[in-house]
Amino acid sequence: MPHGRSRPVGAPDHELTALIRNGTDQEPVRILYERHWRNVLHYARSCCRSPHTAEDLASEAFVRTLEAIRDGHGPSTAWRPYLLTVVRRTAAQWAVSERRIELSEDFERWCDEHVGAAGSPSVEDRLLRYEDRQMVLHGFRSLPERWQAVLWYSEVDQQPASAVARLLGLSRSGVSSLAARAREGLREAYLAAHLRRTSGNEQCRRYGSLLAAAARKPGARVKSVLAAHLDVCPACRRAMRELTDLSERIGAVLPGGVLLWGGERNASGGAAAFAAGGGSGSTPGPALAQPAPAGPLRSPARAWGTGAVAVAATGVAVAVLVSGHPPQGPGSGAPRAAASPALAPAAVPAVTGTQGPSSTPTPTPSATASATPSATPSPTPAATESPAPAVPNWAPAPDDRTRMRIAATGRCIEIPGAATAPDVQAREASCDGSAAQQWDVLMPYDGDRSRLQLRNTATGLCLRGSGTTKDAAPVTQRACDPRDGRQVWRLYSQDGTEGRFFDQNVTMTLGLSDWYKGESGLPHSPEIGTNHNYYNSPSFSIRFDGSLFDGRMQDVSSRKS
Repeated sequence: MPHGRSRPVGAPDHELTALIRNGTDQEPVRILYERHWRNVLHYARSCCRSPHTAEDLASEAFVRTLEAIRDGHGPSTAWRPYLLTVVRRTAAQWAVSERRIELSEDFERWCDEHVGAAGSPSVEDRLLRYEDRQMVLHGFRSLPERWQAVLWYSEVDQQPASAVARLLGLSRSGVSSLAARAREGLREAYLAAHLRRTSGNEQCRRYGSLLAAAARKPGARVKSVLAAHLDVCPACRRAMRELTDLSERIGAVLPGGVLLWGGERNASGGAAAFAAGGGSGSTPGPALAQPAPAGPLRSPARAWGTGAVAVAATGVAVAVLVSGHPPQGPGSGAPRAAASPALAPAAVPAVTGTQGPSSTPTPTPSATASATPSATPSPTPAATESPAPAVPNWAPAPDDRTRMRIAATGRCIEIPGAATAPDVQAREASCDGSAAQQWDVLMPYDGDRSRLQLRNTATGLCLRGSGTTKDAAPVTQRACDPRDGRQVWRLYSQDGTEGRFFDQNVTMTLGLSDWYKGESGLPHSPEIGTNHNYYNSPSFSIRFDGSLFDGRMQDVSSRKS
């Protein structure tokens, strides 16, 4: 696409996302904000008591999504369902913080029923468990992003084919064809998730094909053998009902199945918001917002502001995305290492494109890093040349050290042969007590025991995810860098003796790539990777030596950043 100010205006969402990931242009952020703001605000209002609070919630969802994109995650094409999910998850976090009083009574009751009341332990873990039981959500998340997007825009928001075509970069006929494939793909994905969930029941597997055939022809007579099974199997009865709903009224079922809270409200508001101008991006989103009262910044969401200020403030969000440095201040959640003398170089140039590590990395210092900064700071690079940043010297003493054993097999995660080369994939092996099976647990975010790095004691390198949402994606090792979002893992654990590590988006979980055979006691690949946590498998649960951090786990949902 030729460069120019008018270039991004009509671009589809995935091209705008690519511009955000790879450049410094503020225009793509503004366009995406205008395209999706009305729908996001409409959903946020169903969670909040006042319009002002809803604006805060919607703005924070945008900021979190942009930060995820900066870290190599986040949406590319399916922006709207992703943003709405972030709204619901953020509101659930508010429900166990001082911001609970700002949420609607209905949403409070929903959280208390499905997530846990204020003060309950591991609220995010409870939310993940609740999501894990939703088969429609499983099926939808397993679809390619383009399929997710076309289903949402055409079926839920009921946008005309011409508008969906602009969002996805397709022709009108291409939208119709893609939507048909996506509808069938969702039914197949739902059935696959159901069969995985009932894999221990041979009868459920036997009747799977009959179940799928019956759901494709609502109203047709169900075969007697299937009817007899449905009479005695609640799980298959639920699957039959939901598959039939996906065939007959997908636009009404999908919001509730994916968002879990306020689905019907969002479905009715989606088309209305689009009709008001939110779907095409022709009208700035903040025109719908009311001015927020003046006051101190309470969260990064305030960087977006309201009214005309919100559009201008997109530059702040872009600056965060481009520089990699979020605003500093109380509750900002900035990485501890960003201001630590142990992290070199002292000055990091702004990213102007895709950059790799320096060809001559700085040697890693000993584990005991000096707390005194250098008297002579590193010089700022010349404006005419922006060299790639050097690999940081990130070698603090560990906050804890442990073996990590896969709960399903009892075997230890290791770096094979203690190889120090980058990109060596982790694997499981019989526990032997070697340093290759020891892991230093680091807290790059000051005092935050939920966001961690995992450094191999033998190699000195950190575990790094692939950054994709593909199941069985490899987990490898790289030079430890707390600015690399793929190295930061979110730990969910009750008491520190066993837990699960998720990526920053709480989408993919660390464990055995060949998880099903591993949990079934069958011969399996030893490779360690990331998978969706659809299956609640013990192959994704990791046991520690003793209790990590002496059991001082924290309720991560109470954090505001």
